[in-house]
Amino acid sequence: MRTLMASVACCVLLLPYAPDCMAQRRQSPPPRAAARTPAPRGSVLLTSRNAEDGATETLVQFEPVPIELTDVAKSRASLAASFTRAGEAQPQTVSLVFFFHSPTCIFDRDSLDRWDDAPTKLGADLLVDGARLHFDRLSGSEIYSSTKKEGVRSVSQETEGHDCAEGVSVTTTAETFAKIAAARGVTGSIGTTAFRLTPSSLSALRELGGQIKSAATARQ
Repeated sequence: MRTLMASVACCVLLLPYAPDCMAQRRQSPPPRAAARTPAPRGSVLLTSRNAEDGATETLVQFEPVPIELTDVAKSRASLAASFTRAGEAQPQTVSLVFFFHSPTCIFDRDSLDRWDDAPTKLGADLLVDGARLHFDRLSGSEIYSSTKKEGVRSVSQETEGHDCAEGVSVTTTAETFAKIAAARGVTGSIGTTAFRLTPSSLSALRELGGQIKSAATARQ
């Protein structure tokens, strides 16, 4: 699972403009040491690093916390979330990453990343205190556009032992994320796979949301 997490993090956070994330990862020089603030599982972790333009930015994230699957036997699922900020500026987008670990793969091969504009059927839906939020699969041009758009950004799949490990990244605006983090209850589905956010995952989202509010307050 950690291998998959690293792959998804590469595509979602570190190399947003590379059409072949893993190839770029192999060609890139070793990253400079980052200053990390230790945190327990599920708590927000802040990491300072150098952005592509040489400025210092902060990666704000929490590691995967369990969520409940409602219709997939013998499977496990978890949720992680993150955003980057420069100084005290409020982030434009927040990444939600759903991880699935099961005996057989949940998503078909046509749903995986192709880095082009070919349409795919895979989308995501969240029911946030009864209000439906829908996220379409983003095309390659939408992912690399300077105009940030909400949607399913990437889908990864690999074998871990005898199991299938999958990761689905969903990009939301900061405003949409605030609605999710403030909700009393959130259920959702990706494709035909349904899930429910647990109290611990909702708590982690609220803690991450607190970091966004802190950035907004500091600017006033």
